[in-house]
Amino acid sequence: VTFNISNPQYPNSPYYMSGAFGTSPGMPLSDGRIIPLNNDWLLNALLFVPQLFGLNNNIGLLDSQGNAQVIWNLPSNLYFGALGANTQLYFSFATVDNSLQGDQAITSIAPAVNITLQ
Repeated sequence: VTFNISNPQYPNSPYYMSGAFGTSPGMPLSDGRIIPLNNDWLLNALLFVPQLFGLNNNIGLLDSQGNAQVIWNLPSNLYFGALGANTQLYFSFATVDNSLQGDQAITSIAPAVNITLQ
């Protein structure tokens, strides 16, 4: 699965992409914004050990035009094989400003994209 990320408002910014099993209620930030993913084991695993799931560039830099491409090689391994067909996954990405602290460091949050495992 290839994700083409485009955020021209924040060129050369770091991005973080992750996934979860659901979008509601999401994770609220202190300023009222919501990261549109549930905080579940999949989100944590994709952030901390993405290579186990075939996702190795989920953290990177947008280019000078504000674009990036993330490729997820969906492996048929124990983790996803146990989920079965028709499992709903959701992915989102955020850009950050490393010069800021806390929730203010998140400069943009994308709506969640849904993928169904077949």
